[in-house]
Amino acid sequence: MNYFCTTHFNNKLIIISQMNRIDTKDLTHIGLESPVNFADLSPDDDINYLGSIGVNVKIRENKLFGQPLAMSFLVLGTACVVYLLKPFFEEFLKEAGKDSYSHFKKWLIKYVVERRKIKVITLTASQSLDKDSKTYDQSKSISIKAIISDEFTITVLIDDKMDEENLEIALDRLCDQLLRLNNDLLLTDESQNTHTTETSFKKIHLFLIFNDGKKEWEILTQNQVFKKYKN
Repeated sequence: MNYFCTTHFNNKLIIISQMNRIDTKDLTHIGLESPVNFADLSPDDDINYLGSIGVNVKIRENKLFGQPLAMSFLVLGTACVVYLLKPFFEEFLKEAGKDSYSHFKKWLIKYVVERRKIKVITLTASQSLDKDSKTYDQSKSISIKAIISDEFTITVLIDDKMDEENLEIALDRLCDQLLRLNNDLLLTDESQNTHTTETSFKKIHLFLIFNDGKKEWEILTQNQVFKKYKN
């Protein structure tokens, strides 16, 4: 009980705890999650719009809302999360027409840009200062989780200081990058299943961080992210 965070949104003080996981075994394409107190972020418009372009959406509230948590800044997660689930890659990205794909990217850009404006403040107990990072420059209000399969998860961190124009450029390229990663990881999965036993296969959790200088998404492991933002 030595780590939790608060956020100010429309002059409201809100405590945020870890997000609940979205069930990946249904036919939902994406999941949207945010604290219950974010009444200003009504999901109705998002659900209706996404439904019109063939994207099935599930909404989840944060069931652990208001509870202090003992965990590092990276494990804690963000206030709002967009989950891109397995059916999103297997069905929507592969079968959607160019217009639907373009509309989805425009929606994602707007959704992330608006939620990045939410300011999150982390409060850390004096005995656990090592759990926070003074150099961490990624958003604590919004992130994207691509759950490609039970074995592959990709967390997309959103730069908190990047100007809005470059953020839109980064997000515009994100879906293409995730689709390529999906194909690469599935090929790796098939290769490992051919040459190794099932018990030797390990789950993979990767992170994407946008390199503003190179204008491209960089792939990092969790250990690399921890080292990058180590105090």
